Amino acid sequence: MGRIKKSLLIFKFLVISCNKPATDMDTIVNHLANLECTAISLREQRFHIADQIRFTQDTLQHSNNKEDSVRLLSKLQHLNEEKEKVLQQTQSVANMITVKIDSLRQHVLINSNKRKLFNAALDSALSKRGCKTF
Repeated sequence: MGRIKKSLLIFKFLVISCNKPATDMDTIVNHLANLECTAISLREQRFHIADQIRFTQDTLQHSNNKEDSVRLLSKLQHLNEEKEKVLQQTQSVANMITVKIDSLRQHVLINSNKRKLFNAALDSALSKRGCKTF
């Protein structure tokens, strides 16, 4: 539950900051690195929720107790709602990344040298943040 609240705060911050024009390469790199780190965090949350759903389904399948079954069904419903929230956040962040990358390719990263420099700067920013790349 704490992870989702933390992600929501980061997500809101990123949505607000998305509306600010980036003026230099460091700002652009840092903004995109923040988005990618958020996407990675959301991916990890999705995997964690999926594991919980699978475990709960397996437990439910082997449950002979009606009270346990009711509790597990309620837990599954909650997990599915949580999954949908995280999925929507993931799609939103993915769209922001796509729009930002497309814009950069058209207006900033117009040659291979600039793309290489940008990729190196982005990899460095992600490493500094401790984010694993896809």
